Amino acid sequence: MRGRSTRSSRGVLVSLLRALVLRIDRYVGAGDIPPTELQRFFAILERDCLTTRHVTHYAKAAGFSARRLGELLYAHTGRSTKQVIDERVVLEHKRLLAHTELSVKELAERTGFPEPTNLIKFFRHHTGTTPLEFRRKLSSGRRS
Repeated sequence: MRGRSTRSSRGVLVSLLRALVLRIDRYVGAGDIPPTELQRFFAILERDCLTTRHVTHYAKAAGFSARRLGELLYAHTGRSTKQVIDERVVLEHKRLLAHTELSVKELAERTGFPEPTNLIKFFRHHTGTTPLEFRRKLSSGRRS
């Protein structure tokens, strides 16, 4: 039992560390990529991650074509725009599951998923577990 909760806690920590590294990286910059260009994208991502996961929304709001934004992000993070957006959304779901008592239906409504089943499929695809399993593992790890 303890091994599972440790893995669950480790997964949350890994996700939080990735987010921290991305934030630090934004301030330091990466080689020839002007950090201010990507700072706009990341600021918009922070603002809008609960309402949309569409690459075109973020590219347009940041003043790029979707292709240019993808090139910048891949050069800076080694990930596609969609991967970066989805990672941020998953991190927010994990945070909300860990720190609130929202039901899956409420979580779906709050984070822009039209149906709870869509959220469950998205979360399982990215984490290998359902939101309720994640919460259960996390809460059992806290009791140990």
